[in-house]
Amino acid sequence: MVSVALFTIVVTISMGALLTIVDTNRKAQTLQLVMNNLNFAIESMVREMREATSFTSINGQSGVKIVKTNGQTIEFFTEDNILYRKEVGKDLKEQLTADGILIDKTIFQPSGDLLDGPDRLLIIVKGHSVTTKDTTGSTFSIQTTVAKRNKPRAN
Repeated sequence: MVSVALFTIVVTISMGALLTIVDTNRKAQTLQLVMNNLNFAIESMVREMREATSFTSINGQSGVKIVKTNGQTIEFFTEDNILYRKEVGKDLKEQLTADGILIDKTIFQPSGDLLDGPDRLLIIVKGHSVTTKDTTGSTFSIQTTVAKRNKPRAN
């Protein structure tokens, strides 16, 4: 009888540990998916911003308007906890982040004044993930700096 009680206690403790490991693994997978999607979204923005001739903050500092070398004007901004890309003059806006990623705060801060305006842009993105499987959620904060490739040359 004592051996059955000890066996039950050991099995109960083992099952609790196993469930904790499974939950931790699920959270790690969710965080990895979130970070992969977010890294892709930020890398897409940065790729376009490097070729910009100007950076201008919009909506305070929660968005940025860039003008590319071909004259195309693009806005990046957060609306309803989603990061978007929009070409100025068109009605369509592209969602850059996945549905499970909620952006709580974005900061686009131009800096490094040159004759024609700032040559660097600090980007800070803070948010969290929401999935049906992940009960605890995952938070993130990413920061990067973009430098223009097309700097003005002295004549």
